[in-house]
Amino acid sequence: MNLQKGDFMIRQNLQNFKLGTLHKTKVIGSSGLALLMTFAKDIGLDKRLDSMFSHLKERRRGYSISAKVLVFLQMIIRGGDRLNDVDTLRSDPGSLSLMRMDHVPRPNTLADLAYKFQRRDVHRLAEIGMGLGVRALSRKKPKRVILDIDSTLIRSDMKMASKTYEGFSGFNPLLGMIRGGGLNLIAFSLFRRGNEAPQEHNVSLVRKNILYLESHFPARRLVLRSDAAGYNHLLMRFCDEKKVSFVKLVRSM
Repeated sequence: MNLQKGDFMIRQNLQNFKLGTLHKTKVIGSSGLALLMTFAKDIGLDKRLDSMFSHLKERRRGYSISAKVLVFLQMIIRGGDRLNDVDTLRSDPGSLSLMRMDHVPRPNTLADLAYKFQRRDVHRLAEIGMGLGVRALSRKKPKRVILDIDSTLIRSDMKMASKTYEGFSGFNPLLGMIRGGGLNLIAFSLFRRGNEAPQEHNVSLVRKNILYLESHFPARRLVLRSDAAGYNHLLMRFCDEKKVSFVKLVRSM
């Protein structure tokens, strides 16, 4: 019942989605953020964030949790890789005007929120993203849903970074993607150290994604795709138990 109600709300919000009245302003760059942030609010992402992380809001005054998180996302989209890069938003008054933003949280304000995040809060954030993805899939009603898992490398000079198999210092996150009905959406993923083996945590990540899809999006054919890192007997056994098809991807040289 909750899922149906959520689908109806998103469908109504999408139907009512309008750009609004354009007004004259000077924009330095990233004016498309206005569209993304308006869309995020129209599908209720801001309310979802405030509800899920209400325990992190200690004072009624000041920025809401959603305002801080969405500003952080804007900073990442603009290419920022450290909290001080949020100041680039403040240097673009045109974009702020388009998004109807009077103020931008300072780096120390975002840092205070980051320090409060616990492991369970990271899982809550992933749950929000996965929930939105499944709701979008439910509108398309695909007969088959594909789960892709693959790792990537991120360069980093942080102290906790370690040497990757490519020889540079960084991290090796394991990413999950769900595809169906013409949509490519983020699924549950896992942050890993740079020196972890490619096979590490593959089974646990696949299990988490498959069980969530079975619970929230049942009666669909599920297919798992992975490269050689996912080709092991433990993962094959789980796929057999859950009747999930497995496709091994071969990378061309």
